[in-house]
Amino acid sequence: MNQKNQKKLISKIQSLSIISIITLSLISYPANNILANSKLEETRKNLDQELVKIKDLTETKKETDIQVRTLAKEIDALDNEINSAQKNLDITNKDIESIKSELSETRAYISTLEQTIRAQKSLIREYVSSLYVQKDVSLFEVVLSQNQLSDLLGSVQKTGVMQDSITESITLITAKEKEIVAEKQHLFDKEEELMSLKQSQEQQKSLLQQTQEDKETLLAQTKGQQSEYEALLKESFSTKQNLLNSIRVLNGADGRPGAISLEEAYSLATANSARLSNKIRPEYLVGVMKIESGLGGNVGRSFYKDSLSGCAAREGNTTKLNFAREEQAFEKITSTLGIPLTQPVSGCPYPKYIGTGGAMGPAQIMPATWLGYEAKLRSFKGGASVNPWSMEDAMLAMGMILLGKVGDQSIAGNEELERRAALCYLGGCNVKNMWYADKVLNEAARTKELLGK
Repeated sequence: MNQKNQKKLISKIQSLSIISIITLSLISYPANNILANSKLEETRKNLDQELVKIKDLTETKKETDIQVRTLAKEIDALDNEINSAQKNLDITNKDIESIKSELSETRAYISTLEQTIRAQKSLIREYVSSLYVQKDVSLFEVVLSQNQLSDLLGSVQKTGVMQDSITESITLITAKEKEIVAEKQHLFDKEEELMSLKQSQEQQKSLLQQTQEDKETLLAQTKGQQSEYEALLKESFSTKQNLLNSIRVLNGADGRPGAISLEEAYSLATANSARLSNKIRPEYLVGVMKIESGLGGNVGRSFYKDSLSGCAAREGNTTKLNFAREEQAFEKITSTLGIPLTQPVSGCPYPKYIGTGGAMGPAQIMPATWLGYEAKLRSFKGGASVNPWSMEDAMLAMGMILLGKVGDQSIAGNEELERRAALCYLGGCNVKNMWYADKVLNEAARTKELLGK
């Protein structure tokens, strides 16, 4: 076999290999499509579970809030009761002090009474002694002993007076003794009553204080639970928001019409990466597509002439783009595909940016650039027609353009080359637009994380 035939055979084998890769990718794509929404469904399921958790936590926290408010009110009420009990105790203590003072005065009074009783008893003894001396003397003897009748009468009267005095003293002593006993009993009873009241009030106050301490401990514990529920709720709300963001991203383009899901985009990116000999990471392709059109949700809404020649004609727009060539390329593409010239493209960026619109499809490729890659794109697809508004075709073209920006070498896993390729894809390779490359890599990392790749 000559060298020429060998080259033909090698070329044929390479073509067959490429076709095999494409076929396998296309065969696997529907299978991947079956699982395309698995991550989305899983995330939605997690969101539903988190919403139930938030509901339960909210209800529990409401109950805890009620407990905290109730306990706080009960503690305030107990505090008022303790203050009232202390006031009553203060009054009782004052009454006890007053009784003690009164008892002291009574004791002094009792002492005076006792002195009076002793004096009366002494007087009685004198009376009794006098009577005892005269009791055995007869009236005849008394009469004979007196010189005058008046003296006799005086002696008799004196004896009667002493007897009356004795009776009066005994009566007085008896009354004073009863008064002493009654006064002592009254004071002792009152003091005992007040001491008993004081003990009862002290016990009541102590019980109230213990109850208050118990409730304060319970309040502290409940507030701790309240803080825990607040932290759990905050965490759950954060998780909920992250899940919602994930669902939004997994849905593609924030749910805009025309956007495909993140998993569908990744499946297409995997197939196209294989077509390109895995020189480019699937998640990287998804990242660029996400920034360019939100996975097909934002492909433009403008008429091609308004975005090209109309945009270039605006006063102050110094673009050097050959808009006439771009318009001709667009007309050729739509004619070949049999679609109307009203197919929307990106709008005019001026005056925000110098230049024109006219970029087509989810990969936002200019018409002339698309035509430059069209033949190669068809060869990758076994000669089938290609469409810049098809996500699969647009992503493949995008991958080829990105690789072409760095000399068609592999950029998979090479962050420096991936940054440069993205920067140049935006246009002009201007390092001032490094933000674009950063966003692409961030979206690539996010895609990988969300899909668990």
